[in-house]
Amino acid sequence: MARCNRCGEKAGFLMSVCMKCTEQRNQEERIRRQESTQPSSIGTVSIGGAIAFAILAIVLCASGIYRMYSYGYDDRIVGGDAYNYLIITNRGIGLICGSIVLMLISCALLLLAIASRLQTSANDGKLKGNSKAEETEKAIRVQHVS
Repeated sequence: MARCNRCGEKAGFLMSVCMKCTEQRNQEERIRRQESTQPSSIGTVSIGGAIAFAILAIVLCASGIYRMYSYGYDDRIVGGDAYNYLIITNRGIGLICGSIVLMLISCALLLLAIASRLQTSANDGKLKGNSKAEETEKAIRVQHVS
């Protein structure tokens, strides 16, 4: 029988590491792999982008409303006033529609940030062993042994 290179206990035939050290190393590797593939900055970037898009949407909506209801001497586009009112109103509605699109993008980014945070907290719970499934399984084992 060979001895383990890490802890000095008995290892299996042709093995340089015992089973306990192998399991510990596998778990450390799993944790490292999850931390490296876990998108930790997506939530922060998404919240910042959501706020930026929301502010831009509010500014566009306000400028669209202002554009629709303000009519001055510089706003004359064609000869007739009625046509000018129609053109200016359509420009204001276009700005408001653009603000709606930006607000939808903001909401999508906010949902992405929330989903990222929920996934991160779920992964943290699995790594710590605090999941409900594991607690239930332990309780069943205790009842079965008793």
